[in-house]
Amino acid sequence: MIGHHGTEKRGRSRPKGHPRTGRRQKGTPNRTTVELREQITAARPVEFLIKVAEGRRIRIGPHGPGEPSYAYPSLEQRLLAAELLMKKILPDLTANCARASSFIDSGANRAADAGR
Repeated sequence: MIGHHGTEKRGRSRPKGHPRTGRRQKGTPNRTTVELREQITAARPVEFLIKVAEGRRIRIGPHGPGEPSYAYPSLEQRLLAAELLMKKILPDLTANCARASSFIDSGANRAADAGR
């Protein structure tokens, strides 16, 4: 069969059910994703947001040779940092509370069944 570029279309390279070969293993993260995650983690964004939310001075100047510059976050920046932290922390707490309450409820149900 001829494809739209004038080349012959190829059929399936492998019959269904044969194992994959020559590709990245399933579940292996992309190298770029790993590198980006490492850079973000190295920058310690949560600690930075805590400093901003607390109103502590932040280094904004050169990080190499030269005199460093500092600034204090505005009230608007502090509130935004606090909001970002809450969005990160509260969903985690909510999920943990839900698991704990279902664990407690199942324990109470077993105790009530045992008393019958």
